[in-house]
Order: sequence, then structure tokens, then C-alpha cells
Amino acid sequence: MRLFMSFRPPNPRASRPSPLARDPHSPVIHLRAVLSVLFAPSLLAAGWLTSDSLEGWLEGDDERARLPSELQEVSGLALDASGRLWAHDDERGIIYRLEDSGDAILERRVLGPEPLRGDFEGLAWDGRRFHLTTSTGTLVSFEPGTTESVAGYAVRRTAADDICEVEGLMFDPDTDRLLMACKTVIHRPWRRHLAILEVAIPGEGDDLEMPRLPVAPRALVTPDQLDEADIGRISPSGLTAAPDGDGWWVVAARQRRIVHISATGHVVDHERLPSRHRQAEGVMIEAPAVLTIVDEGGDGRARITRYTPAPPDDGRP
Repeated sequence: MRLFMSFRPPNPRASRPSPLARDPHSPVIHLRAVLSVLFAPSLLAAGWLTSDSLEGWLEGDDERARLPSELQEVSGLALDASGRLWAHDDERGIIYRLEDSGDAILERRVLGPEPLRGDFEGLAWDGRRFHLTTSTGTLVSFEPGTTESVAGYAVRRTAADDICEVEGLMFDPDTDRLLMACKTVIHRPWRRHLAILEVAIPGEGDDLEMPRLPVAPRALVTPDQLDEADIGRISPSGLTAAPDGDGWWVVAARQRRIVHISATGHVVDHERLPSRHRQAEGVMIEAPAVLTIVDEGGDGRARITRYTPAPPDDGRP
């Protein structure tokens, strides 16, 4: 399971507010906020955010920044109810709220006093709680609270461990389920499929002694479909809802690809990621007009890149 610690008692000295916390009503306005408020409706009307627009997104304007050193091995992204971006690395039960620029940490939440350790590969927000997943599909769920230390959290195994190595997590509000992207499928009938699994949200009092939560396929793209789309084998490393509402976008660090999968489980579009993406580990649509991708640092600093889509080619000079 690769979860190395269990519950720990509250730390009475950790109840003070995070020293990194800042005013949530700061007047700093990031470009993505301006775009989402002013330009998203016209972008939608003009067809910029249609299901076949991956090339337009990647060829649009982009902003890049180095992530803080704590996120050298960044592994997942999630937006909270206020649209604030949180990220995590793949070894410690800590999530970080990022400055709009992406190069500074505003606050953090630490699971337990030490903190919890595991092979964490995805982060999701369901409207009330955050959820981390390990590579074996074990879920750690918690309310963020207002202080840095999170004393209480639920841990629940899932049957994803029988299916695949998990890498990528998101919440689906339409079904009130968590969705997991499969990086490497071990379930023999689904070998070489691109698989997205769904699982119920764990209860607040769940623990490791409870039966595993069952999983079910939400989308299965067959090897033949992948070959027909000229993709071949794909190993997802991040997952987010498609901005047009039809299915999901997955990034694959190993193949340096981004792929749009429809709600019916078909390949809609795919593009090779620009060379700047050395190891794309997380993907998020931050606003109707901003695509965010984070890359693990490797020998250098991890990076965050934000894209706004290019206008469609209407044939005019």
C-alpha cells in the first residue's frame, strides 16, 4: 500500500495559524482571473474552448514560473471552493497553497505532526474535503481547517490496487465520485487500455481496517482505439475535467502527451506536449481560459506553466 504511518494524536502546540498564511482578500490580480471573468464567455462563443482545441491551447500565450523547493517532486493539483490552487509532492502528507504566480507558498496543511508519509500521486477537492491518493489507490481524506496541522483524517483502501498503479485524481461533481487515472494497468483484461476508474468518497470515520472500497471503470480506451488515434501506449500522470464538459484531459509524462478522452471513452484529440515539459505530473483547468501543467523538477526546479488558448484559425490573413 505504501502508506507508512497511521493516525497520530493531535499536537496541542500545532493549533496556531500557519505563519505562511496571508490575507485571502489580497488585491493582487493574476492574469488568469482577468481572463476568466472578462474573456471566457467570448472565448467559448468563438469556439476557442471546443473539444478539438488542444493545439490551440498549447500554441497560445503561456506563463512559466519555478515552483518552491518544497515542491521539487510535485505530483498533483486541486482547486478549493474559492478557486485557490493547492499542490502536493509525492512523499509527504503536506499540501501547499500557491501564490498566484506559483513561485511562493501562502499556506500549508500538514497531516499529523511528523507528517504522514506515502507514495502520493493525486489530489482532489470535493467541495468540503481534500483527498490524496497513493499509487495503490489508498485514499487519505481530510478537511483543511484553518491551522497548519491537520490532526484528524480518514484513510481507506480501495480495490484499485488490483487494477493498476494510480497516478491522477479528480472529483466528479455530477456523480459525487472520485476519478482515478491508471498509469500502469495490471488487470489482465485491461492491459494496455487507457483506464479511468471511479470510486465512492470515503466516510469521515473510515480507517484501514474497513473493507476496500470497490472501483468501477468510468472510461476504458482500448489499445486498438489508441493505435487508430496514432497514440499507442499511454501512461497517464495527471487528470482533469475537459473545459467543454465532455470527458477528461490526461497528461502523460512518459510519452509527453496530453489526450482528450470523451465521456463515452473515445479519443477526441491529442497533442505532444512542448519540449519545456520534461515531466508533466499534474494538470488543471484553473478557469475557463487557463490550462495549468506542473512538471517535476528532476535535477532542477519544478515548474508551473499556464496556457491561455490561441484564437481559432478562421482562414483570414
